[in-house]
Amino acid sequence: PVRIALFGLLALIVLAAWMNWNNREAPKGKQPVAFAILVLRGSAAAVAIGIAVWLSSTGQAFVAGLAAVFPAIFLTSMVALWLSQGSTVPRGAAGPMALGGVSVAIYAIVAIYSLPEFGVYTGSIIAWSASVIGWSLPAYLVLKSRVLPN
Repeated sequence: PVRIALFGLLALIVLAAWMNWNNREAPKGKQPVAFAILVLRGSAAAVAIGIAVWLSSTGQAFVAGLAAVFPAIFLTSMVALWLSQGSTVPRGAAGPMALGGVSVAIYAIVAIYSLPEFGVYTGSIIAWSASVIGWSLPAYLVLKSRVLPN
């Protein structure tokens, strides 16, 4: 499982770097998100998580993890952005969201070791710190230096 996780992490890093390599228009959304869109997004996320829990109960933990993270977080966010802001805002958000996905993967891989060794609380803090200090902050600084004006 760790080899698969590391391979997936490497693939995600390559994809996230590729998605952020060239500067893209990333305007801020100007339209408020309609309440119906928020309800739809929450409902879609709830369905995805429900399916993930069901898959987990059948012994398909790997597939359950994929079913919970991708549709519940990324897909519903992008669809809600697209419906409320048009196509430009989600296109600009896709690259930074991929960078955020790398942070989630790093947390999960570190947690494989830190949770059994140090317990839930300390292990979670270690995994979170590794993902934020080891990826999120450096990725933000690199992205900021390449994209945002000084």
